[in-house]
Amino acid sequence: MKKSLPYSLLAAAVAAAVPLAAVPTVATKAPAPAPSRKHTDVMVPLATAVPAELVPMKAGATTKVSPANLQAVLKVGPISPVTAVCFAPDGKRLFAGSYGRVAVWDLEQGRVSAYLDGIAGAVHDLELSPDGKQLAVGGGEPSQSGTVLLYDTAAPARPVAKLAGHSDVVYSLAWSSDGKRLATASFDKTVKVWDLPAATPSLTIKDHTDAVLAVAFSPDGKTLASGGRDHSVKIFDAATGKAQRTITGHEQDVLALTISADNKTVISSGREPGLRWWDIATGKQMRNQGGHGSSVFEVRRSADGKQLLSVSQDQTVRLWDGVSGGQQKAYSSSGDPLFCAALTSDGKRVAAGSWNGLIRLWDAASGRLLVVGFALPDPAAKPEWLLATPEGYLSASTGAPATLQWKVGGEPVAEEPFTGTLVKPDEVLKALRGEALSPVKLQAAK
Repeated sequence: MKKSLPYSLLAAAVAAAVPLAAVPTVATKAPAPAPSRKHTDVMVPLATAVPAELVPMKAGATTKVSPANLQAVLKVGPISPVTAVCFAPDGKRLFAGSYGRVAVWDLEQGRVSAYLDGIAGAVHDLELSPDGKQLAVGGGEPSQSGTVLLYDTAAPARPVAKLAGHSDVVYSLAWSSDGKRLATASFDKTVKVWDLPAATPSLTIKDHTDAVLAVAFSPDGKTLASGGRDHSVKIFDAATGKAQRTITGHEQDVLALTISADNKTVISSGREPGLRWWDIATGKQMRNQGGHGSSVFEVRRSADGKQLLSVSQDQTVRLWDGVSGGQQKAYSSSGDPLFCAALTSDGKRVAAGSWNGLIRLWDAASGRLLVVGFALPDPAAKPEWLLATPEGYLSASTGAPATLQWKVGGEPVAEEPFTGTLVKPDEVLKALRGEALSPVKLQAAK
């Protein structure tokens, strides 16, 4: 139900891990190998108040750095963008996909509990079955194959099934509400509907004239919607695949869509920043909802249908009223373009994955940023990860802090008192639970 950057941008980004403005727009046929570790710094921004006596001098100058912001820096990058996220139904785990793997975050323990490896190319979408027992992962090799891997979430070490049939990357996935069908949208211009657990396609839809980048079932399972690079939204009978309507009005790529809880409206987004609401029965546009300032990569409906979640290159996630379309909340990444977002089934937590390989977790109601973290791209033997609260408290796997360096305003500072004061796993767990944290008290060594 979401789509990340079209392949010409995303493949280049994943391969090179370069700033967004530098990404070439010329499509490539295959990505370069996944980036290696320990080449560049990964910086986790913090909002810790640094006492004046701990603020360093500018290099080669006689004045102190300004602004005196604290940064936790590890030489473990570049890290591939996080291109897909989804929560387990109980909200206790977060699945985060990037290049060739999915990190499984245990939010109760505040750590990465596992990696799902062996995925070809970038992970473009992750979707959990309605009962939470299966995780579908969409990806593939550009211009060669598109595959979907199914994992048993109780024991996700290796896939239990592979859905092979697309001839190009699978960009979007959607489960039917009964969990018996999975729709897949591909760069090969087709939509397929797979019967499960047989893992065989019952429908192959070829109505699009270019890459299909988004697909969604209606809650009642009767309607299937898709959108893509041909700037159209198409409506099909989900049982027969018969085309019912082509909706036009987008002037650029359609990257994401979902269907309202009453089964009557399809909400689409894409390169244009607005969220467009369409009457499924007539194809008429009901609303073009403004708010975002750039491309919208994902639109998700909450479990109860009362809210919509969208995420944009404008560095924000936005929460909307699922009926009126009014904006309820905005969550900012403060300078880091976002690709994907998810809302827990109880509506209490919002997660997003970013260009710089970071995940963020907010309290949905208050808008409070709870934690920022990342999983290392090439774990040698076990998962490596780091979580930090905006206040400055850190928790990390045993290997992650080996290259940890503290900087203030970009200038290195002594390890103490920062490490001794701020590496506090218990405070990170409190943040994940939404509890108030102990005040940070940094003092210069005597």
